[in-house]
Amino acid sequence: MGRGMLSLCLKCKHINHFNFGIGMAFPMVYEKAIKEARIGDFGEEWKQYTQNPHIAIDAGYKLYLCECGAWKMDKDLSLYEPLKSSDSIDNDNTSYVVPSDLQSHYRCIKHYIHKCNECGKPMQEFTDYDNIEDLRLRCEKCGEPSTGISPVFWD
Repeated sequence: MGRGMLSLCLKCKHINHFNFGIGMAFPMVYEKAIKEARIGDFGEEWKQYTQNPHIAIDAGYKLYLCECGAWKMDKDLSLYEPLKSSDSIDNDNTSYVVPSDLQSHYRCIKHYIHKCNECGKPMQEFTDYDNIEDLRLRCEKCGEPSTGISPVFWD
């Protein structure tokens, strides 16, 4: 089950969708993220780390905000190693690690730094879900502030 939110732009009436996590497509998204990391799509450092088949990646989608007002939905891409060798998976056999296992059987070794496509500065992950109604994001279509945030749950 995934969660997310919708917001309505009062100017152009565009509905902005924000889906966190992945849902039922997780195995495919995870495998694609590992393959992209191994060929260097996320930089040389991620390429080197993911040559180790026991390194896991967080492929869940999250909301990232920039101080310039830009935002994007993107995969977390942080890297994890198992706490114990018995907890390890072998990514060479196209296994995947679900987010709950990352939290309980792995430790984060590297956080991926998401850069803003507009100004190039590092972005921050949005984590204040208790105050999500106060979040005002620019409409992805016209750039005006969106309002009317409502929660969504999906499979």
